[in-house]
Amino acid sequence: MSTITALLNAGAPVDALGSCSLNYANSFVPGIRVFSSFERGSISWENLYPIHFAIVDNNLELLQKLITPTTNKLLTIHYFTPLHIACLFNRSITMIDLLLSYENANLATIAKTSDGKFPDEFATDQTIIDYLRPTRLRAYVEIEEN
Repeated sequence: MSTITALLNAGAPVDALGSCSLNYANSFVPGIRVFSSFERGSISWENLYPIHFAIVDNNLELLQKLITPTTNKLLTIHYFTPLHIACLFNRSITMIDLLLSYENANLATIAKTSDGKFPDEFATDQTIIDYLRPTRLRAYVEIEEN
């Protein structure tokens, strides 16, 4: 995370593809791999942004610096939003609230991955499931009313 912080301090954009340390390292060592501790089943870790690393690292302080109005548009190659990743790693409700703190954030609760899964479907922590599922249902109601 110190590399991401250093890049951000040097002016790297928080929401531009390729603005994370692995992409920078890949320019020198083609084919560099993401650390094995990030692997979860068959999920691909391509198309990552700094915000994804902050969530995987459970770094709330860095995440606070990375939240922007475009947060929900920062998708992995399989359409994982930052909220999907937070649920996959069962991150705290505080972190989830932060991801849902920007305008139109409820849309993140109804975003689907390339295999059709909602963020709360990746969580194994019942607290997260119970917290997000009603939010997702409310988002559908709001969409239907408009």
